[in-house]
Amino acid sequence: MEDCFAEIHDLDTRSYDLGLEVLTGVVEDYPNPSDAWVKQWHDMCARYHLKPVEFGHWIDSKLYNEAGPWLSTKESYAQLVQDIKLGSRLGFTHGRTKHSTSC
Repeated sequence: MEDCFAEIHDLDTRSYDLGLEVLTGVVEDYPNPSDAWVKQWHDMCARYHLKPVEFGHWIDSKLYNEAGPWLSTKESYAQLVQDIKLGSRLGFTHGRTKHSTSC
């Protein structure tokens, strides 16, 4: 991930912080990254002048089985709360929630 941060920094954004959106897939040991990983995240954001703005996350209602049973409303809500708390811990000010759809 640091290589990506360095590439963005090379766009010459040193005079301002560039807004950043990431997806949950970049978070090591999602949904429970270590304190050391979170510190490294904040350190890299500061070093490369990147500002966490939007945390893209999913409510994966088909988490356990594509055909069902799907997550209940209560389970989906718990996943949403978990991701909002994690986004806040990483310094994000906005979230973009995506929800599984059935066909």
